Amino acid sequence: MPQSAEISSIVSLKKDKNLITTLNNGFFIQSGDHIQPWITEDDHFFQKNGVFTAKLLSDGNIAVGTSLAGFVVLSPSGKILLHIQRNNGLLNNTVLSILEDNNQNIWLGLDNGISHIEYNSPFSRFFPDANIESTGYATIIKDDYIYFGTSTGVYSLPKNAKTTEQQVFKKIQGSDGQVRNFNIINNTLVVSHHKRPLKIINGMAYPISLENGYWLFQRLKQDTNFVIAGTYHGLSLFDKNLNFLHKIKGFDESSRFLEQDKQGNIWVAHPNKGIFKLTLNNTKNQVKVTKYGQKDGLPSNLLNHVFSISNELLFPTINGIYSYDPKTNHFTPNQEYNRLLSNQRRIRRLTKADSGDIWYISSTEIGKLMVQEKSISKKIDILQFPQISDQLVDGFECIYPIGDDAILPAEQGFIYYDSRKKWTNQPSFGLVFSDISLTNHGDSTIFYGNYSDGKQVFWEQPDSAILRFPFRENGIQFNFSTTKFIRPEKIKYRYKLEGLDSKWSIWATKSEKEYNNLKGGKYVFSVQAMDEFGTPTQPITYQFRIRPAWYASTLAYILYFLSFVGLLALVYRIYIKKYDQQKEIVQRSEKIIDQLKHEKLEADIRHKNRELISTTLHLAHKNEVFKRVKSDIDKLAKTCTDLDTKANLKAIIKILSTEEDAEAGWEEFVAHFNKLHTGFFDKLKSNYPELSPKDLKMCAYLRMNLSTKEISTLSNITTRGVEGARYRLRKKFGLSGEDNLVAFLMDIP
Repeated sequence: MPQSAEISSIVSLKKDKNLITTLNNGFFIQSGDHIQPWITEDDHFFQKNGVFTAKLLSDGNIAVGTSLAGFVVLSPSGKILLHIQRNNGLLNNTVLSILEDNNQNIWLGLDNGISHIEYNSPFSRFFPDANIESTGYATIIKDDYIYFGTSTGVYSLPKNAKTTEQQVFKKIQGSDGQVRNFNIINNTLVVSHHKRPLKIINGMAYPISLENGYWLFQRLKQDTNFVIAGTYHGLSLFDKNLNFLHKIKGFDESSRFLEQDKQGNIWVAHPNKGIFKLTLNNTKNQVKVTKYGQKDGLPSNLLNHVFSISNELLFPTINGIYSYDPKTNHFTPNQEYNRLLSNQRRIRRLTKADSGDIWYISSTEIGKLMVQEKSISKKIDILQFPQISDQLVDGFECIYPIGDDAILPAEQGFIYYDSRKKWTNQPSFGLVFSDISLTNHGDSTIFYGNYSDGKQVFWEQPDSAILRFPFRENGIQFNFSTTKFIRPEKIKYRYKLEGLDSKWSIWATKSEKEYNNLKGGKYVFSVQAMDEFGTPTQPITYQFRIRPAWYASTLAYILYFLSFVGLLALVYRIYIKKYDQQKEIVQRSEKIIDQLKHEKLEADIRHKNRELISTTLHLAHKNEVFKRVKSDIDKLAKTCTDLDTKANLKAIIKILSTEEDAEAGWEEFVAHFNKLHTGFFDKLKSNYPELSPKDLKMCAYLRMNLSTKEISTLSNITTRGVEGARYRLRKKFGLSGEDNLVAFLMDIP
């Protein structure tokens, strides 16, 4: 090692070997007392650009940071495996320090900033036009060069270039403008261009037609002496030497997606107008057009494509992949491809690699069908790359397979896929709260990412850290993030607040959540993260409590309870009082009703009594009249001398005697009396069996409160006889002289 060599770092390789890096004299291996140069693939590159630092990586390779040319990874044999500088991702080219993290990714300390390299990723990005970072549209390998079609023109690169000095992208002169596609026709590289089509010969671009807007070129299958070209406005025909012949008549639609079947028919898929089958006439100057859509079995007239895989035409649609059946002239779902790509409902690109694998691009991701026995019916593994799905050119996605690898044009530059790097889809990463704040009275941070009691730090929330906030602080905001620095914009989160939410929120990229107007109670906020591979973290939680408002406190509830009880008591008292009032009204009403019934009954009794008395007096009057008539007729009969007349008068006297019978009409009287005084006679007979019929009649008259004279008349006895009868009754009833006989009889129910 030269004495003037300035050592920049020493890397331990094995127990007895070290790698010594120098600033401008390359690398040396030290083993014991011996030091010898370590030859790399390009020593001149490192001597020119200077080695500032180096590190042994976990995979056995050596990471090197240069002073002027960025970052390089060398194999143990000195072969350049990776070179990254400013024009393909670094902030600047001076690398001061190197760190490998737990996920085998690289962190670089630069002269001005920090860069993170996904060393563990199979994807790398490069920009043919350096700092312009224009959009990529197409790529192809021809001979010893890789050609890149961009929005600014065509660039070429030697396909075996390794270091930046070797990676000199050369812009092809005459190719300015937007490139659409590359095709190789008769060993000539043809460029489909927005302006005019070109052919590239010896690093120069030459126009092959004055017509603008070309999509692609294909050899005509039915006659290989001709070349068909899809343009912005139909089809054009060239000869095999790429001389323009004429525009083909009969079809003027944009022909970006174009394939040919075994019968020589030309199929064009227009994403907005359907699918067309074109049949050339014999002179190849006009086509017969057949249009296909929903009526022919396709799920829609829109967003249809056509691609040729192993000479089989496949038609991706909005609802899976379809095939055309020429026997029925109808489209049917392709069961095999739809089974393999069941989750990719909108396929935008299908490309078959020389290895037999089939690359696909869908509306949601990019993937590769790895055909184990190179047949679609054999065992197939599916490898998906969701991490780059949003980096391609939307609507102009393209894949150029290189063996098991591939180059993919992107919105910014190009992406290279290295199949040798078996990147695990599940790198470990964590989830943390970056801060938690109360929001009702300005931002008041209550949590800064960890818990501490002043002596030690806790990563999980201890019970002592469960805070209680007054009700006026019932607004809270959570901010959270992951420890994954690879495409953090792809991280999605979901959350829920136990005590408020019944289920998790939907997954979203928003890394904050705010709650306002929370009720008093205990809450647990949980959040979980998921990367683009669907790998979730364990949920993290934060517990807190909000004291209830004064009107929802325990004392308030006691007062509410007491007030409620008091109200119930008041309502009960009012109810009872009202009930008593109603009861009193009912009782008064019942008394009035009873009184009215009683008065009515008495009135009825008085009325019946009057009727009975009237009947009785009528009988008495009749008897008295009969007596007088009988007396007068008897006198007349005594004085009458005519025997016949006298005999007639005696007959009349006899009839009157019959009607005058004191018992006459008694039965009628008893019937009326029983209706008015039910059971009276039965009770008298039961209680006083010694009473005679005359006694019962006298009791009836007395019950009717008749006077002595009225009784005398009705009984056909004298008043003294009535008094005697009354006396005898008093004795039979056992009444004293002070007892009222009439009242006694009235009291008999």
